Amino acid sequence: MQKPDLSGEWALNREASQLSSEVAPVVDGGFVRVTHLDPQISVHLSISMSGKPFEFRFDRVTDGRELTWESPDGPGVSHARWDGDTLVFSDTTPTPNGAMTIVFRYELHDEGRRLRAAEQLRGAGREMDNVWIFDRARS
Repeated sequence: MQKPDLSGEWALNREASQLSSEVAPVVDGGFVRVTHLDPQISVHLSISMSGKPFEFRFDRVTDGRELTWESPDGPGVSHARWDGDTLVFSDTTPTPNGAMTIVFRYELHDEGRRLRAAEQLRGAGREMDNVWIFDRARS
């Protein structure tokens, strides 16, 4: 079965997003750039918070295969898998305060004109949920 192609450049729609009280006051804007040719996907996320850019880039395969990597606090684990038409990214990162897991669920809305990225962060003394809405800037 053909999965959605998430490729494109997407501009943050701050007003449509549902951001936690911890994040909402400091988010200025941002974008996500996705290059997707299933099972390969590359993501470049850039969010400006209080005037400072937060950049994150990653490459994954969408077959659920687990990837491990080293951090200063020990090994981390990442994977991406399809849940119907939703692509689920999961990263577990060791920190000095224990393991932290971030799960993103990417799905297309409005006939592919909008990317919804639901974020759930748990562990290491933090708990946060955000729904980031990005409008298609270009394919």
